[in-house]
Amino acid sequence: MTLSTLTWWCANTFLRMTPPGSGGLASDNFFVEQFVEWQYAFDIHCNAFFVLFLIVHVLQFLLVPLLLGDSFLSLAIANTVYAIGCGSYFYITFLGYMALPFLHNTERFLFPVIAVGGLYLSTLVLSLFLGANFNFAAMSAAYYYST
Repeated sequence: MTLSTLTWWCANTFLRMTPPGSGGLASDNFFVEQFVEWQYAFDIHCNAFFVLFLIVHVLQFLLVPLLLGDSFLSLAIANTVYAIGCGSYFYITFLGYMALPFLHNTERFLFPVIAVGGLYLSTLVLSLFLGANFNFAAMSAAYYYST
């Protein structure tokens, strides 16, 4: 709910188009000011989270023996699964807001994909050159299944 509220606020605050000369007010009879409803933002979040859940939790559960190994291949596959899951969340969120005709610059919802890609590449580089293994599947498995 936090992410849906944040995207709802960003869409209403920064991305709504106003007609020229209105100054953001609905002063003429031909313009009805439109807003993104919170329920719509929550629906976008649920649609995006469903795909994230399928990739990060269901696929991870099916691949647990492969993802929890100590090799670089295990780390690369595990972090690729998480990068694809998080990237798909932001892409589906972008598609949901892009469908609204009164919003502009909705590609700003894709900016976190750059951070996800940078984090993904940095985990691979750190593992190759410094031996620091940041396996997100192993971290989440330790969090969920620790006693």
